[in-house]
Amino acid sequence: MKTEVVTVRLDPKVKERLKILAEATDRTPAYLVGRAVESYLAEQEWQIKAILGGIAGADRGEFASEEQVRNAFGKWGVRSED
Repeated sequence: MKTEVVTVRLDPKVKERLKILAEATDRTPAYLVGRAVESYLAEQEWQIKAILGGIAGADRGEFASEEQVRNAFGKWGVRSED
């Protein structure tokens, strides 16, 4: 896999934690940073996709009924008031 160099600035304490983790896992700091960025991007992309899907549904008039909202809150022990 072809890679490119990216420069980042880290707090010295974060850099030290990265170094310790790299040594403990027998990986390079660059490898760990690359995996962390991949993980972060996947999470953010999933959230943005879900948000945009929700907005599209709302634009089509697709909303939860009052009963569905009460049930959802009830699962968390929250009483919704009428």
